[in-house]
Amino acid sequence: MRKFDEKGKPAIFSLECISADHRYLPGGRVLRFEEARLSGHKPKSKIARHAEKLRAIQAKKKDPDHRANSTVNVYDLRRKCTRKIHVRLITRLNGETVIY
Repeated sequence: MRKFDEKGKPAIFSLECISADHRYLPGGRVLRFEEARLSGHKPKSKIARHAEKLRAIQAKKKDPDHRANSTVNVYDLRRKCTRKIHVRLITRLNGETVIY
């Protein structure tokens, strides 16, 4: 997954993966994201950035440790939500099958 396209804008991609959330659902469902991007590149207004800084100062942030857990946060442009995806559970990326 590229973070940016040739024009410097966040790259948009399609993604298909298997769910694995054992706390809420049994897992094994196929999740499809037709238009998604890495969540760190979601555009924010000045007010949203300021509010985020204030929340970070007031509350201790939990470190997700994406590298150790092999996860990425993906922002779904159609549903307007962020999901944490385990990299090893990705089955298709931009219409092509992913093989590990």
